[in-house]
Amino acid sequence: MSPPPPSAAPYARALADAGLPGWLRCSVQVKPRRKAVGLLVEPRTVTVAVPPGTPATEVVAAVTRKLPLIEQAASAPGPDSPSWLDWYDVIVINTSGGKDSQTAVRRVLGILGAAGLLDRVAVLHLVLDKDPRGGAEPRVEWQQVPKLAAAQAARGGIGLAAAGGWAVWDAHRAGSALTERAQWAGLMHYARRDVDGDLLDDFASRRKRDGSPRGWATMWTRYCTSDWKTAVGRAFTEAICAQIRAERGLTRPVRVLQVMGFRAEESEDRADRAPFSFNFTASAPASRHVWEWLPIHDLTKREVWADIRDSGVPYHPAYDEGLSRCVDRTTVHDPLRRNRRTASHCG
Repeated sequence: MSPPPPSAAPYARALADAGLPGWLRCSVQVKPRRKAVGLLVEPRTVTVAVPPGTPATEVVAAVTRKLPLIEQAASAPGPDSPSWLDWYDVIVINTSGGKDSQTAVRRVLGILGAAGLLDRVAVLHLVLDKDPRGGAEPRVEWQQVPKLAAAQAARGGIGLAAAGGWAVWDAHRAGSALTERAQWAGLMHYARRDVDGDLLDDFASRRKRDGSPRGWATMWTRYCTSDWKTAVGRAFTEAICAQIRAERGLTRPVRVLQVMGFRAEESEDRADRAPFSFNFTASAPASRHVWEWLPIHDLTKREVWADIRDSGVPYHPAYDEGLSRCVDRTTVHDPLRRNRRTASHCG
Protein backbone atom coordinates (compact mmCIF):
# COMPACT_ATOMS: atom_id res chain seq x y z
CA MET A 1 0.00 0.00 0.00
CA SER A 2 1.38 3.39 -0.99
CA PRO A 3 1.71 6.02 1.73
CA PRO A 4 -1.02 8.67 1.93
CA PRO A 5 -0.28 11.95 0.19
CA PRO A 6 1.16 14.66 2.44
CA SER A 7 -1.45 16.94 3.94
CA ALA A 8 -1.73 20.66 3.26
CA ALA A 9 -3.58 21.23 6.54
CA PRO A 10 -0.53 22.17 8.69
CA TYR A 11 0.52 24.80 6.17
CA ALA A 12 -3.02 26.19 5.92
CA ARG A 13 -3.20 26.50 9.71
CA ALA A 14 0.18 28.24 9.86
CA LEU A 15 -0.92 30.78 7.24
CA ALA A 16 -4.23 31.33 9.02
CA ASP A 17 -2.33 32.10 12.25
CA ALA A 18 0.24 34.36 10.55
CA GLY A 19 -1.75 37.60 10.84
CA LEU A 20 -2.02 38.18 7.08
CA PRO A 21 -4.49 40.81 5.80
CA GLY A 22 -8.12 39.82 6.23
CA TRP A 23 -8.92 40.30 2.53
CA LEU A 24 -6.28 37.79 1.44
CA ARG A 25 -7.41 34.19 0.97
CA CYS A 26 -4.68 31.53 1.01
CA SER A 27 -4.91 27.98 -0.33
CA VAL A 28 -2.13 25.38 -0.21
CA GLN A 29 -1.23 22.58 -2.60
CA VAL A 30 1.49 20.05 -1.73
CA LYS A 31 3.38 19.30 -4.96
CA PRO A 32 5.71 16.26 -4.80
CA ARG A 33 7.97 17.37 -7.67
CA ARG A 34 8.37 21.01 -6.69
CA LYS A 35 11.81 22.12 -5.52
CA ALA A 36 10.81 25.37 -3.80
CA VAL A 37 7.76 27.17 -2.45
CA GLY A 38 5.84 28.86 -5.27
CA LEU A 39 3.10 31.50 -5.21
CA LEU A 40 0.23 31.98 -7.64
CA VAL A 41 -1.59 35.28 -7.09
CA GLU A 42 -5.09 35.88 -8.34
CA PRO A 43 -7.31 38.80 -7.30
CA ARG A 44 -7.51 38.59 -3.48
CA THR A 45 -6.21 34.99 -3.48
CA VAL A 46 -2.80 33.34 -3.14
CA THR A 47 -2.27 29.68 -3.96
CA VAL A 48 0.90 28.36 -2.33
CA ALA A 49 2.61 25.32 -3.93
CA VAL A 50 4.73 23.51 -1.34
CA PRO A 51 7.30 20.70 -1.74
CA PRO A 52 6.68 17.88 0.79
CA GLY A 53 8.61 18.24 4.02
CA THR A 54 8.93 22.02 3.83
CA PRO A 55 8.77 23.63 7.30
CA ALA A 56 5.57 25.62 7.84
CA THR A 57 7.65 28.62 8.93
CA GLU A 58 9.27 28.68 5.50
CA VAL A 59 5.87 28.79 3.80
CA VAL A 60 4.71 31.67 6.00
CA ALA A 61 7.97 33.53 5.34
CA ALA A 62 7.55 33.13 1.55
CA VAL A 63 4.10 34.72 1.63
CA THR A 64 5.06 37.44 4.12
CA ARG A 65 8.16 38.41 2.15
CA LYS A 66 6.10 38.95 -1.00
CA LEU A 67 3.15 40.62 0.74
CA PRO A 68 3.78 44.18 -0.62
CA LEU A 69 3.92 42.78 -4.17
CA ILE A 70 0.88 40.58 -3.50
CA GLU A 71 -1.10 43.64 -2.43
CA GLN A 72 -0.18 45.48 -5.64
CA ALA A 73 -0.94 42.43 -7.76
CA ALA A 74 -4.32 41.91 -6.14
CA SER A 75 -5.33 45.50 -6.90
CA ALA A 76 -4.91 45.09 -10.68
CA PRO A 77 -8.08 45.04 -12.80
CA GLY A 78 -8.86 41.69 -14.38
CA PRO A 79 -11.14 40.41 -17.14
CA ASP A 80 -14.24 40.98 -15.01
CA SER A 81 -13.56 44.72 -14.77
CA PRO A 82 -14.90 47.16 -17.41
CA SER A 83 -12.22 48.69 -19.65
CA TRP A 84 -9.61 46.71 -17.73
CA LEU A 85 -7.15 46.42 -20.62
CA ASP A 86 -6.62 50.19 -20.70
CA TRP A 87 -4.78 49.93 -17.36
CA TYR A 88 -1.83 48.03 -18.88
CA ASP A 89 1.10 49.79 -20.57
CA VAL A 90 2.00 46.92 -22.91
CA ILE A 91 0.25 43.70 -23.91
CA VAL A 92 2.52 40.91 -25.18
CA ILE A 93 0.64 38.16 -27.02
CA ASN A 94 2.67 34.97 -27.33
CA THR A 95 1.94 32.75 -30.33
CA SER A 96 3.33 29.42 -31.51
CA GLY A 97 1.29 29.60 -34.71
CA GLY A 98 -0.67 26.51 -33.60
CA LYS A 99 -4.41 26.13 -33.26
CA ASP A 100 -4.71 27.34 -29.66
CA SER A 101 -2.39 30.30 -30.14
CA GLN A 102 -4.14 31.52 -33.26
CA THR A 103 -7.52 31.37 -31.51
CA ALA A 104 -6.16 33.35 -28.56
CA VAL A 105 -4.48 35.85 -30.90
CA ARG A 106 -7.62 36.37 -32.95
CA ARG A 107 -9.87 36.81 -29.92
CA VAL A 108 -7.58 39.20 -28.05
CA LEU A 109 -6.76 41.32 -31.09
CA GLY A 110 -10.49 41.62 -31.77
CA ILE A 111 -11.09 42.91 -28.24
CA LEU A 112 -8.11 45.29 -28.38
CA GLY A 113 -9.07 46.57 -31.82
CA ALA A 114 -12.58 47.39 -30.63
CA ALA A 115 -11.11 49.21 -27.62
CA GLY A 116 -8.59 51.16 -29.74
CA LEU A 117 -5.61 49.59 -27.95
CA LEU A 118 -3.69 47.89 -30.77
CA ASP A 119 -0.92 50.45 -30.32
CA ARG A 120 -0.04 48.78 -27.00
CA VAL A 121 0.37 45.30 -28.46
CA ALA A 122 3.45 43.29 -29.36
CA VAL A 123 2.82 39.82 -30.82
CA LEU A 124 5.76 37.47 -30.25
CA HIS A 125 6.77 34.17 -31.89
CA LEU A 126 9.78 32.40 -30.42
CA VAL A 127 11.98 30.64 -32.98
CA LEU A 128 13.62 27.36 -31.92
CA ASP A 129 15.69 26.93 -35.08
CA LYS A 130 18.89 28.59 -36.24
CA ASP A 131 18.62 32.19 -37.31
CA PRO A 132 16.60 31.92 -40.54
CA ARG A 133 18.21 35.05 -41.94
CA GLY A 134 21.38 33.01 -42.44
CA GLY A 135 19.58 30.74 -44.90
CA ALA A 136 19.51 27.66 -42.65
CA GLU A 137 16.64 25.22 -43.17
CA PRO A 138 14.46 24.67 -40.09
CA ARG A 139 14.91 21.39 -38.19
CA VAL A 140 12.67 22.01 -35.18
CA GLU A 141 9.67 24.03 -36.29
CA TRP A 142 7.68 23.22 -39.38
CA GLN A 143 8.95 25.38 -42.20
CA GLN A 144 5.76 27.42 -42.58
CA VAL A 145 5.15 28.16 -38.89
CA PRO A 146 6.83 31.59 -38.42
CA LYS A 147 5.20 33.01 -41.56
CA LEU A 148 1.89 31.43 -40.60
CA ALA A 149 2.03 33.06 -37.16
CA ALA A 150 2.60 36.42 -38.86
CA ALA A 151 -0.31 35.81 -41.25
CA GLN A 152 -2.60 35.02 -38.33
CA ALA A 153 -1.58 38.24 -36.56
CA ALA A 154 -2.07 40.21 -39.78
CA ARG A 155 -5.73 39.13 -39.84
CA GLY A 156 -6.09 41.07 -36.60
CA GLY A 157 -4.43 44.21 -37.94
CA ILE A 158 -0.87 43.50 -36.72
CA GLY A 159 1.87 43.79 -39.33
CA LEU A 160 5.40 42.40 -39.25
CA ALA A 161 8.06 44.52 -37.55
CA ALA A 162 11.05 45.95 -39.40
CA ALA A 163 14.04 43.77 -40.34
CA GLY A 164 11.71 40.94 -41.26
CA GLY A 165 10.24 40.89 -37.77
CA TRP A 166 13.57 40.97 -35.91
CA ALA A 167 13.89 44.70 -35.19
CA VAL A 168 13.38 44.74 -31.43
CA TRP A 169 15.35 41.58 -30.74
CA ASP A 170 18.28 42.80 -32.82
CA ALA A 171 18.33 46.07 -30.90
CA HIS A 172 18.35 44.19 -27.61
CA ARG A 173 21.04 41.70 -28.69
CA ALA A 174 23.32 44.49 -29.81
CA GLY A 175 23.06 46.07 -26.38
CA SER A 176 21.71 49.31 -27.84
CA ALA A 177 18.73 51.14 -26.39
CA LEU A 178 15.30 50.58 -27.84
CA THR A 179 14.59 54.24 -28.48
CA GLU A 180 11.22 54.42 -30.22
CA ARG A 181 7.80 53.04 -29.46
CA ALA A 182 7.27 52.62 -33.20
CA GLN A 183 9.88 49.85 -33.18
CA TRP A 184 7.59 47.47 -31.26
CA ALA A 185 4.06 48.84 -30.83
CA GLY A 186 1.30 47.21 -32.86
CA LEU A 187 3.73 44.81 -34.55
CA MET A 188 4.53 41.11 -34.88
CA HIS A 189 8.02 40.03 -33.76
CA TYR A 190 10.35 37.04 -33.92
CA ALA A 191 12.93 36.28 -31.23
CA ARG A 192 15.30 33.41 -30.49
CA ARG A 193 18.05 32.43 -28.10
CA ASP A 194 21.35 34.17 -28.75
CA VAL A 195 23.35 31.08 -29.77
CA ASP A 196 24.68 29.77 -33.08
CA GLY A 197 22.76 26.47 -33.13
CA ASP A 198 19.15 25.42 -32.70
CA LEU A 199 17.24 23.51 -30.03
CA LEU A 200 18.48 20.13 -31.29
CA ASP A 201 22.10 21.33 -31.16
CA ASP A 202 21.44 22.35 -27.57
CA PHE A 203 20.16 18.87 -26.74
CA ALA A 204 23.27 17.33 -28.28
CA SER A 205 25.74 19.58 -26.46
CA ARG A 206 24.23 19.60 -22.94
CA ARG A 207 26.26 17.66 -20.40
CA LYS A 208 25.69 16.45 -16.86
CA ARG A 209 28.22 17.15 -14.14
CA ASP A 210 29.96 13.87 -14.85
CA GLY A 211 30.37 14.83 -18.52
CA SER A 212 27.78 12.41 -19.88
CA PRO A 213 25.13 13.65 -22.35
CA ARG A 214 22.08 15.19 -20.68
CA GLY A 215 19.81 14.12 -23.53
CA TRP A 216 16.24 15.22 -24.10
CA ALA A 217 14.56 17.67 -21.81
CA THR A 218 11.77 16.21 -19.69
CA MET A 219 8.72 17.50 -17.87
CA TRP A 220 10.94 17.91 -14.78
CA THR A 221 14.07 19.36 -16.43
CA ARG A 222 12.48 21.64 -18.98
CA TYR A 223 15.51 23.61 -20.10
CA CYS A 224 13.97 23.71 -23.57
CA THR A 225 11.16 25.88 -22.26
CA SER A 226 13.17 27.84 -19.69
CA ASP A 227 16.11 28.68 -21.99
CA TRP A 228 14.48 28.85 -25.41
CA LYS A 229 11.11 30.34 -24.55
CA THR A 230 10.76 31.81 -21.05
CA ALA A 231 14.16 33.52 -20.92
CA VAL A 232 13.93 34.83 -24.49
CA GLY A 233 10.41 36.14 -24.02
CA ARG A 234 11.42 37.82 -20.78
CA ALA A 235 14.37 39.57 -22.43
CA PHE A 236 12.06 40.79 -25.19
CA THR A 237 9.61 42.18 -22.63
CA GLU A 238 12.42 43.78 -20.61
CA ALA A 239 13.62 45.68 -23.69
CA ILE A 240 10.12 47.05 -24.33
CA CYS A 241 9.64 48.00 -20.66
CA ALA A 242 12.94 49.88 -20.65
CA GLN A 243 11.79 51.88 -23.68
CA ILE A 244 8.43 52.69 -22.06
CA ARG A 245 10.05 53.84 -18.81
CA ALA A 246 12.52 56.07 -20.67
CA GLU A 247 9.90 57.53 -23.01
CA ARG A 248 7.35 58.32 -20.31
CA GLY A 249 9.70 58.96 -17.40
CA LEU A 250 7.81 56.43 -15.30
CA THR A 251 8.66 56.16 -11.63
CA ARG A 252 6.30 53.21 -11.13
CA PRO A 253 6.81 49.73 -12.62
CA VAL A 254 5.60 49.16 -16.18
CA ARG A 255 2.32 47.22 -16.21
CA VAL A 256 2.61 44.24 -18.53
CA LEU A 257 -0.15 41.86 -19.58
CA GLN A 258 1.18 38.62 -21.05
CA VAL A 259 -1.29 36.59 -23.13
CA MET A 260 -0.90 32.82 -23.59
CA GLY A 261 -3.05 30.34 -25.49
CA PHE A 262 -3.05 27.64 -22.79
CA ARG A 263 -6.17 25.52 -22.27
CA ALA A 264 -7.21 23.56 -19.19
CA GLU A 265 -8.07 20.51 -21.31
CA GLU A 266 -4.45 20.08 -22.44
CA SER A 267 -2.96 18.79 -19.19
CA GLU A 268 -3.33 18.73 -15.42
CA ASP A 269 -0.62 21.38 -15.07
CA ARG A 270 -2.42 23.76 -17.41
CA ALA A 271 -5.76 23.02 -15.77
CA ASP A 272 -4.20 24.21 -12.48
CA ARG A 273 -3.24 27.56 -13.98
CA ALA A 274 -5.51 30.48 -13.23
CA PRO A 275 -7.05 32.28 -16.23
CA PHE A 276 -5.73 35.55 -14.78
CA SER A 277 -2.83 35.80 -12.34
CA PHE A 278 0.31 37.71 -11.35
CA ASN A 279 3.62 36.34 -12.64
CA PHE A 280 6.21 36.69 -9.86
CA THR A 281 9.02 35.13 -11.89
CA ALA A 282 8.72 37.53 -14.83
CA SER A 283 8.19 40.60 -12.64
CA ALA A 284 10.80 42.90 -11.14
CA PRO A 285 9.62 44.94 -8.12
CA ALA A 286 10.88 48.33 -9.28
CA SER A 287 10.75 48.12 -13.09
CA ARG A 288 7.91 45.85 -14.28
CA HIS A 289 4.89 43.99 -12.98
CA VAL A 290 3.68 41.17 -15.21
CA TRP A 291 0.21 39.62 -15.21
CA GLU A 292 -0.75 36.53 -17.23
CA TRP A 293 -4.06 36.17 -19.06
CA LEU A 294 -5.24 32.87 -20.57
CA PRO A 295 -8.23 33.98 -22.68
CA ILE A 296 -9.16 30.51 -24.02
CA HIS A 297 -8.38 28.53 -20.88
CA ASP A 298 -11.89 27.07 -20.67
CA LEU A 299 -12.31 26.15 -24.36
CA THR A 300 -12.35 22.53 -25.55
CA LYS A 301 -10.48 21.35 -28.63
CA ARG A 302 -13.80 21.01 -30.45
CA GLU A 303 -14.66 24.63 -29.64
CA VAL A 304 -11.22 25.81 -30.81
CA TRP A 305 -11.64 24.13 -34.19
CA ALA A 306 -15.17 25.48 -34.56
CA ASP A 307 -13.81 28.95 -33.84
CA ILE A 308 -11.01 28.57 -36.40
CA ARG A 309 -13.31 27.35 -39.14
CA ASP A 310 -15.91 30.04 -38.46
CA SER A 311 -13.25 32.77 -38.60
CA GLY A 312 -11.48 31.49 -41.72
CA VAL A 313 -8.05 32.18 -40.21
CA PRO A 314 -5.34 30.05 -41.90
CA TYR A 315 -4.03 27.07 -39.93
CA HIS A 316 -1.16 24.67 -40.52
CA PRO A 317 -1.90 21.83 -43.01
CA ALA A 318 -0.22 19.29 -40.71
CA TYR A 319 -3.40 19.28 -38.63
CA ASP A 320 -5.31 17.89 -41.59
CA GLU A 321 -2.84 14.99 -41.67
CA GLY A 322 -3.83 13.96 -38.15
CA LEU A 323 -1.17 15.77 -36.08
CA SER A 324 -2.75 16.77 -32.80
CA ARG A 325 -0.29 19.54 -31.95
CA CYS A 326 1.60 21.68 -34.44
CA VAL A 327 4.44 22.83 -32.20
CA ASP A 328 7.61 21.29 -33.57
CA ARG A 329 8.77 18.41 -35.72
CA THR A 330 10.37 16.45 -32.88
CA THR A 331 6.97 15.04 -31.87
CA VAL A 332 7.09 11.50 -30.53
CA HIS A 333 4.51 9.15 -29.07
CA ASP A 334 5.20 7.35 -25.81
CA PRO A 335 2.76 4.42 -25.46
CA LEU A 336 3.18 4.49 -21.68
CA ARG A 337 1.71 7.98 -21.51
CA ARG A 338 -1.88 8.88 -22.14
CA ASN A 339 -1.17 12.08 -24.03
CA ARG A 340 0.94 12.82 -27.06
CA ARG A 341 3.82 15.15 -26.15
CA THR A 342 6.75 16.66 -27.97
CA ALA A 343 10.12 15.12 -27.23
CA SER A 344 11.29 18.48 -25.95
CA HIS A 345 8.06 19.07 -24.04
CA CYS A 346 7.98 22.58 -25.43
CA GLY A 347 4.29 22.42 -26.31
